[in-house]
Amino acid sequence: MFNYLFLAILIIIPYGNAKNSFSVAPTKVEVDLSKPRTESFVVSNSGDDPIRVEASIIYFPVDSKDLNNGIALNPETSKLDSLEKNIIVSPRLVSLGVREQRVIRISVRPPADMKTGEYRAHILFQMLELSETQKKSIENAAGKKVGMNLSFKLEMAASVIGLNGIPDPKIKGKCQLINNKIILEALNPSVWRFDGWIQLVSEGGKILREEKNFVIRESQRNFTFVDDELKNHKKIKARFFLTKDGKAPLEVAECVSP
Repeated sequence: MFNYLFLAILIIIPYGNAKNSFSVAPTKVEVDLSKPRTESFVVSNSGDDPIRVEASIIYFPVDSKDLNNGIALNPETSKLDSLEKNIIVSPRLVSLGVREQRVIRISVRPPADMKTGEYRAHILFQMLELSETQKKSIENAAGKKVGMNLSFKLEMAASVIGLNGIPDPKIKGKCQLINNKIILEALNPSVWRFDGWIQLVSEGGKILREEKNFVIRESQRNFTFVDDELKNHKKIKARFFLTKDGKAPLEVAECVSP
């Protein structure tokens, strides 16, 4: 699954020899949108040859194949959380010698009439050179072996999260218990991301499952939990907390059989 906070992409294309790599830090920045902000990313050449890295701004809708993090509650307003048009990158292209580092800065410029809520975008870093080439032997339709080169190009993306106002996340749950499986629908109607803990609790109060996860603003995300122990329970509750040691859950959903 695509991570909402960081991407690493490998593109396979036929080409010649190459062996290069790079890294980016940090992989996430969070900015206050009450006024313009500037943030920096350090791009490091960790390969054996000089490279060029290009930076661009990109936005992934919640239901895009790259994110795969849910579905928008309202498709007509699903892109209102984009920061893509409010970010300037400089420089857009850097050249790095072996083991060299360069800084790429972004300027986040929110409009004066920006509404309260959370906004986001990604900074995509693309290495123009090939990362690596591997030789493969495959069998064609005639049964003969054919040699080919598989070459890899490396891309990475860091997330930019913008907050305009004081976060007040909401979450609603709907749960089904089917034998050893729980299907949990988590709906976030607010303009803030739910970023917290989900617990599955038995009728006796035992925590059967606990994990940290998130639901992007104004979207729905479905979770499936499979465990043979679930067969032994007739009543299970799904609880949502903002912190792991939280005492008052944001939401409690009864898991019922269909």
